[in-house]
Amino acid sequence: MAYSDRRRAQFYSRLDGTERKFERYSTDELRGIGLYYSVPWNQLRQLNKTELRKKIQGILSPVDIPQLTIAEKILQRKPSQLMENTWYTNALIEELIQYGAEQVSGSDIPPGKLCFFSYSAKWAERYPYWDRTPLAYILDQKEDRMLGANLHYLSDSLRNIYVRKVLNKDNEIFGAMPAKTLHTYIHNNISNVYIIPEDMQEYIGIAQLPTWDFISGDGINYADVRAIWDVPLNGKY
Repeated sequence: MAYSDRRRAQFYSRLDGTERKFERYSTDELRGIGLYYSVPWNQLRQLNKTELRKKIQGILSPVDIPQLTIAEKILQRKPSQLMENTWYTNALIEELIQYGAEQVSGSDIPPGKLCFFSYSAKWAERYPYWDRTPLAYILDQKEDRMLGANLHYLSDSLRNIYVRKVLNKDNEIFGAMPAKTLHTYIHNNISNVYIIPEDMQEYIGIAQLPTWDFISGDGINYADVRAIWDVPLNGKY
């Protein structure tokens, strides 16, 4: 190794490896973390990036190692940039199960929870379009149905704003969700309900995943989400 490699590592030797997700550290940064924990340079210089991660993770306590969020795990395992929404939906369910997210029936969801679930509209023909896999913040529960604000009806930027509000339980969130997000869901038509872990990074990451499944009233997949989001065709979403 050239002397410059060691000097770059020394530049990062104040890092302790707990500031961000481990996968985001560069090779030089990992060597710097190794120096922070007094690992001899002659050991660090021989290790590649994967070996450096294992070496340092063996030093750190498990509670000190930042874990990937559910969304980060999904994006990390994504085979290509052109995966369909159903792939993200299946991946999200798998990761929620691995996480140990609570699975409940529709009637048992407490108001004030963000949930991901499958839904079949009872009178589908009445709607221009509807979402078969809502990501909904539950506002109220009735005898046979619940009221939820489905964040999938919002563009990425607005979804990011409102997902922060619902986790922070901002007073304005109650009764102030955009009207197009508000939908009534019949309990008997709800399945595969998972409560999203109440963590800001989990909320934000999951809200950005393309897990919506909009379908028109006549049963045809509805692909023009820009129209649903009120975003121009040449607009950024």
